[in-house]
Parts: sequence; C-alpha cells; structure tokens
Amino acid sequence: MGIHADPRAQGVVAMMAIAANVICIAVIIKRSIEMGKNPYSNEVFKGTKDFEEAMARAEV
Repeated sequence: MGIHADPRAQGVVAMMAIAANVICIAVIIKRSIEMGKNPYSNEVFKGTKDFEEAMARAEV
C-alpha cells in the first residue's frame, strides 16, 4: 500500500509553476529593454530597494 498521487493535481501545480516562470522572465525582459541593458552581463534590478537590501545581506 503505497502513496498514490493524483496526476491532475500534479498537472495543475506544474502549469502554475510554468506560468510563474513565464511571468518572471517577462518582467526581466521588460525591465532590460527599458534600461537598455543585457540581462546576462548587467544587473537589471540594480537601484531597486529589494536589490540593495539583498546585496547588503550578501555582504554580511
């Protein structure tokens, strides 16, 4: 008697994860176009409050 997972629930979670990834990529692309920077070689979120806080935590 093992654990049986519902494949429909797994499909829903997978679709939600794909949607979240598409939204994140769209935000990065939109921001990089607005700033005129390459997201692979430049910091796209530099200057935002959250970015500065994260970098301050990383230095500690």
